[in-house]
Amino acid sequence: MTNTIYLVTTNNRKYEEYKEVIEAQGVTLKQYDAELVEPQTTDEMYIIEHKLAQAKKMLPGKRVLVDDRGFNVPALNGFPGPMLKLVLKSIGVDGFVSLMHDKQDRRAEFVTSLGYFDGRDDSFFQTKEEGFLLNAPKGDNLRGWNELLYIYGHKSNPDKSLAEYTDTEWEAYLKELNDGDVMKQFLHHL
Repeated sequence: MTNTIYLVTTNNRKYEEYKEVIEAQGVTLKQYDAELVEPQTTDEMYIIEHKLAQAKKMLPGKRVLVDDRGFNVPALNGFPGPMLKLVLKSIGVDGFVSLMHDKQDRRAEFVTSLGYFDGRDDSFFQTKEEGFLLNAPKGDNLRGWNELLYIYGHKSNPDKSLAEYTDTEWEAYLKELNDGDVMKQFLHHL
């Protein structure tokens, strides 16, 4: 069996992020630049299963990897879930702040799901990062991510948005996330 895995994504930043981690394990990661259709549902596992099925059809007999990310806010009944990109495009962070204006429960979580086909079997991995939403946008350093970082905070610095983190705080935040990261689950599986 080939030692190459194809990550099906149009997101070059995501590819570079995964490539660094996977290739450190002696496995080659190649990007297959294709859009995957996401079903209109809030069921994260259904979405990742659907995306993996599409990727397998695009690359028959190849080892393939797909990913999906969602953002759940309990005070909004889990909204926006996997539709974060659409919500940020339509209402932006100011709209998010408006939706949350009278909510006491500020909890929020990022959900990252991976689907992997090794040539024989499907495997799925998922992690959740718990944080909270601030009352107003703060900061100016998105580090290549979307504007949600202006209003999203993490317990490592409870008074700051991620967009306010210093480089040192950002590195500590990433290290803490990596300790329970979905990629660690995936690499352990490999």
